[in-house]
Amino acid sequence: MAWTTAAAQAAEPWLNETLIDAARMATDPQEATRLYLSAVSLSRVSQTKSEALSGYIEEVGSFAVKTVYCLSLLAFGVLWRLRDRVARMSSRWPVQITIFWCVYWGFLVIMLFPFEFFRFWFLDRISQRIETGWPRWTQGYLTGQVLPGLAGLVGMILLYALIRRARKGWWLISWAASTLLLAAILFLSPWLQRKSVKVSQNPMLLTIARQLARESGLGRIQVLERADVGPQGRIGASFTGWLGTTSIIVNQASLVRCNEDELRFIIAHETGHLILHHAWAWLAMQSGVLLAFFASTAFVLRFAAARWAVTGIKGPGDVAGLPLLHLCLVVVTFASGPLLNSLARYGENQADHFALEVTRLPDAAASVFLKLSESRDLEPSRVVEAVFFGHPSGRTRIQRAMEWKAQHGQERNSN
Repeated sequence: MAWTTAAAQAAEPWLNETLIDAARMATDPQEATRLYLSAVSLSRVSQTKSEALSGYIEEVGSFAVKTVYCLSLLAFGVLWRLRDRVARMSSRWPVQITIFWCVYWGFLVIMLFPFEFFRFWFLDRISQRIETGWPRWTQGYLTGQVLPGLAGLVGMILLYALIRRARKGWWLISWAASTLLLAAILFLSPWLQRKSVKVSQNPMLLTIARQLARESGLGRIQVLERADVGPQGRIGASFTGWLGTTSIIVNQASLVRCNEDELRFIIAHETGHLILHHAWAWLAMQSGVLLAFFASTAFVLRFAAARWAVTGIKGPGDVAGLPLLHLCLVVVTFASGPLLNSLARYGENQADHFALEVTRLPDAAASVFLKLSESRDLEPSRVVEAVFFGHPSGRTRIQRAMEWKAQHGQERNSN
């Protein structure tokens, strides 16, 4: 029996159902892909490309601003002067780091304000996704920096305490401790998200999950529902947890806007991540980035203390080296982005292939990829996809689904 709702069967206003029906009937993968892509309205394509462009600008602009900010503080000796002034105010190094960090973080928040303003207020106002005015948005932006600032302060105190005690081996210990912390967060992530998710009681969702658990060899799949955010919920799902806490989280909008076949593919895709142990892969990738960050920071701090006198840095434990530490984090994160995105796209392709093999629903997959395009650029350039996309583009995923359909024949009827 197939559970469907009137809303799930209703056509998306920005999708051309006639072209989608023609794509389902097409036998040539290229022609089917072209028809699916043509089904998205031009206004929606233009909107998602504008949103994507602003995201690229924000990412590159944020990197540039942070880099210039750190280098300027180092080149003009601002922070060693601040360090000496703070030292006269208090002889206790935790207090010194607290004052130092508050000044550093405050100026950084101000420097980044124009890019955040462009991305999260100006663009969203144009796309009519939010209706709040700029005073309230500014208040939300500033208050939203408090928690990251406090987390950064705690991290800085712990890091500099470790540097003072461990000396030469501080970066290896920091890397190991950070990796363990990431593993703990991944393990506890379902519990950490408990305020925004709930255990699903939807009969269709639970039936699909049980069927897929049997077909894929998993004992059971815990399915959670995430409350919709914003005036119009977006479809989507994700996997979370690690070892014994693994779960699949489905956006509640998916239950309204997707039919049973589409939901089956969505759950199968996330099941693929679990079967293929992508949580381990994610942890390994993040651990590699942390290792590169801490190793490069240790080298650069030693170099600055020995050969870059203008910075006034006396050694790795000197708080005046904070801009260098931040600069290494910014550069390593930005430089590793394309590699991490490439590995992530590989994992998503694996999960897509797993879902197609299990469900044999390529047209349902294509429909899901189209609906996801309401918030993603459907057809980016190859360079943009390679550099910025953590998921394959909609065009790429639809093309592969249609190629799978051509090779494997008709999809099954799940009804």
